[in-house]
Amino acid sequence: MFAAHARCARRRSRATRQDGVTLIEMLVTMAVAAILLAAAVPSFNALVQNNRAAAQVNDLVGAMHTARGEAIKRGFPVTLCSSANQSACSGGLSWSGGWIVFQDGAATGDPQTPEAADDTRWVRVWYPLEGQSTLTGGVSYLRFHPNGTASWSGGSGATRNFVLNVPNCSGQQKKEVAINRLGHVTTRSLPCAG
Repeated sequence: MFAAHARCARRRSRATRQDGVTLIEMLVTMAVAAILLAAAVPSFNALVQNNRAAAQVNDLVGAMHTARGEAIKRGFPVTLCSSANQSACSGGLSWSGGWIVFQDGAATGDPQTPEAADDTRWVRVWYPLEGQSTLTGGVSYLRFHPNGTASWSGGSGATRNFVLNVPNCSGQQKKEVAINRLGHVTTRSLPCAG
């Protein structure tokens, strides 16, 4: 009888026991979650910033490869130039407003000049950079020739460099794209302070 009474008491204690968390357990859990969130947000922002910079540099490198490939394929010069309106070359050294690639049969460096009108064949258009990034180059245009070599505005020099700066740059988020006369393109990361 004593054993039956003990089993019954155990059943009652299980039935009346309530599952849940105490206020202290909930506060500790919320404090740990807040600490983890505070550590994760800056890392996530840096990840987004790095991916944006890489995508923007890859767009420029892709445009260079596209222009060079089209020049070889078409047998005519193909020009890549900075363009704020995506229909004419802007003539400046800032490439943040976008760029265009076109067959430059007249070798004028601008699709809007009268001499170029009959020989211009649009290849591709790139739109302005997002996220307040800035892209500057030492040239206003690059011209690729049917043999794959490159020339540019501004005359001499073995290479031309383009530099991408992102807002709130940290670490090595600054990017550089270099192109030489043979049309070879290289990229590298630079420290933000430099």
